[in-house]
Amino acid sequence: MTTQAEAARDDRAGRSHVREFARGGAIGLVGSGVAAVAGFLLTVVVARVLGPARTGVFFTVVALFMILTEVTELGADTGLVRTTARLRALGRVGDLRRVVVAALVPVLAAGAVTGLAVFALAPWLAGLLVDAAHHDDAVFLLRVCGPVLAVSAARNVALSGTRGMGSLAAFTVQANVITPLSRPVLVIAVAAVGYGAGGVMVAWSLPIALTFVAAVAILWRLLRRAESEGHAGNAGVHAGAEPAAVTAGRAAPPVAGADGAARADGAARADEAAPGPVASSAVREFWAFSGLRGVAAMLEIVVTWLGVPLVSAMVSSHDAGIYATAGRFITTGTLVLAATRLAVAPQIAGLLARGETRQAEDLNAVATGWIVAASWPLYLALAVFGPFVLTLFGTDFRGGAGAMAILACAMALVLATGNVQTVLLMGGKSSWNLIDKAVVVVLMVVLHLLLVPPFGIIGAATAWGVSMLVDNLLAVVQVRYLMGLRLRTRTLAPVGAWALVWFGGLGVALRALLGTGLPVFAAYAVLATGGYGAVLWRLRHVLHADVMVGALRSRGRSGGKEEG
Repeated sequence: MTTQAEAARDDRAGRSHVREFARGGAIGLVGSGVAAVAGFLLTVVVARVLGPARTGVFFTVVALFMILTEVTELGADTGLVRTTARLRALGRVGDLRRVVVAALVPVLAAGAVTGLAVFALAPWLAGLLVDAAHHDDAVFLLRVCGPVLAVSAARNVALSGTRGMGSLAAFTVQANVITPLSRPVLVIAVAAVGYGAGGVMVAWSLPIALTFVAAVAILWRLLRRAESEGHAGNAGVHAGAEPAAVTAGRAAPPVAGADGAARADGAARADEAAPGPVASSAVREFWAFSGLRGVAAMLEIVVTWLGVPLVSAMVSSHDAGIYATAGRFITTGTLVLAATRLAVAPQIAGLLARGETRQAEDLNAVATGWIVAASWPLYLALAVFGPFVLTLFGTDFRGGAGAMAILACAMALVLATGNVQTVLLMGGKSSWNLIDKAVVVVLMVVLHLLLVPPFGIIGAATAWGVSMLVDNLLAVVQVRYLMGLRLRTRTLAPVGAWALVWFGGLGVALRALLGTGLPVFAAYAVLATGGYGAVLWRLRHVLHADVMVGALRSRGRSGGKEEG
């Protein structure tokens, strides 16, 4: 029976996890906001510099680049977040170095081989991806970005490692600030001096190569710091200091391993006496998880990017350019999800490793509330005012409004499930995730083949939207009924309902009465934001905004030092 003291302790622990998430989430949201604005600017600049057809070629090559990067990551990005967070939570810092090296070396090798293959096979790949009129453009773009593939995956893995080591700021600055902000600036620069599509691809690829070096250096510094702190802690224990679990007055909780078996924290620490076998075990566990995740991640990126090359191949590069531009808005909106995932994934991995499922449920519920509150207004605005938004790229892009509306509505429903995919993975269920992605990819290909020839980009949007919904519904069922973790979505109802009223209902009414011009959109943005903001203020306790503000204030008083 839970005592009052235990309940109070659990409540303090829960609020502590929310405060930690608030600090990380605030960093992630700021970075994601910067990335969203930069991504929008990049899409505008590329569309206006290259026009619809060459924009289609450019984003088709980018789609291939992203798919191949995900393939050559081998699942080590997610695996490194989970494994480093688990090892730190269990006090096994002595295993970190070998795991990091075991993650980066194979990824670098796979990237180098893939980059060389893309460079050599560029003419053949271009023939598969684009129409004959733009074959030479595609060959040139493939050969420009091919060498960067050698380090693209390793850069992502190293950045993920910094997250697992507790430095969300390092990840955010490089991935969500430096890289996306530099791209539109570089594209404008190369366009100003007269370079065409090849210069645009150089501008897009160069930041990846530059941040690779920085990411590895920062990860190595964090690793050495963790090892130094671990050695200092061991010295304290040998000098007679009691373990933290003892001084807290309670035994360490059981730890759920990758196979689901409970393992005491004390046993994990005892294993450190034999660093060789334990380190080998950690590497095996890392690749057992990451290998399956790598295949699933490849399928996941296929779901995200496959539509553009399929439209290009089955319809035209012109339509692919319009569809890719509309799709860029949709993927930009998921940066809110990414921001919370950056903060919450290492925490959930640690909580589940220690068997603290209730705290993991609470943390995920708070994160989901933030996701819905921040993302639904954007998607509802895109669904209602898509014709106006797309004219920012040129009048030729207005035809993508219907596809944008379908994708926006589908993505709003997807984000209502929050970080359910992250919970599944941080719980070690990479095999379940792989099965889900395989089902979804088959579904997506079939739907594209059925819907794109008769309906064009409307069919492609429908296929993508249905595939995303099925993907998340499978994860919801697995997390709730197979892992036994409650998603606690009741708090989402008032937030989602008021978003529908202000950004959905008001937008539909204004569009029906006054159209979709700039003055109407401006009035809509002001009225909807003001009304919705007032509602969020009333719901601030439901969203734990008070905890976030307190966490940020305490961070400011401590000088803003990175925890971890």
